[in-house]
Amino acid sequence: MSALTAIRPALVGKLNERQVLRAIQARGGLSRAEVARETGLSAPTVSKAVASLLRSGLLEETDAAELARGRPAPKLRLATASAQVLGVTIDVAHCEVGAAGLDGAPHDGALTVPTPATYPELIRALEVAARALMSRPGVTTLGLGVSLPGLVDYRRGCGVLSPNVRITDGHAPAADLASRLGIECTLLQESHALCLAERHYGLAKDLDDFALLDVGAGVGLGIMSGGRLLKGRSGMAGEIGHFTAVPSGGRRCGCGNTGCLE
Repeated sequence: MSALTAIRPALVGKLNERQVLRAIQARGGLSRAEVARETGLSAPTVSKAVASLLRSGLLEETDAAELARGRPAPKLRLATASAQVLGVTIDVAHCEVGAAGLDGAPHDGALTVPTPATYPELIRALEVAARALMSRPGVTTLGLGVSLPGLVDYRRGCGVLSPNVRITDGHAPAADLASRLGIECTLLQESHALCLAERHYGLAKDLDDFALLDVGAGVGLGIMSGGRLLKGRSGMAGEIGHFTAVPSGGRRCGCGNTGCLE
């Protein structure tokens, strides 16, 4: 058996699981039969994909049921009671650590951490806050996302320049937290994270083409083009905060230049 032949069934299985997840994310609770109708997949294919997603903790069955030919048909939904994901927002004065179900609904108990003076202190503080949320009984934490302002190199998974949070420059907070917490962690540039959040859960839901201007401690831009986040070769596409807006006599920026849009 060739390597391609061995890989193909696994790849097809993952694609089928993705279709099932997208259908349930878009429509809410669905029975297996409804998933089959929504996706066009066969009933056996849906059953296999659902079984895999249930084992991985991405889906859960609800108690609510509808009558189908006299027998109850349990509904499937994205895991909300049995699983969670964590989100970390790193900012100038403070960082926030929160949890949400896979449907995007936030859980109670988000924690605020004052931004420390050094990077090691930052990672320790975020680890403590994350572990507090991971300790909830009966809830599995599937992963964690870190939002970081400034320039982020996605190829290396680290911050390049965060003019307002310089302690993160050259560091990889997601990788460092993953090694401490033992869960998958991913790093997103702040404006990119906001862009994805708006597309899936906010005012830009289901839009394939839009731009999001983020004005806070700094200025950032997230761009969704053709349904995909525009990140550029290294993840730095859309950076506008450090364009020179005042040619002479402008204020000193954290990046070292003067008169930046920031």
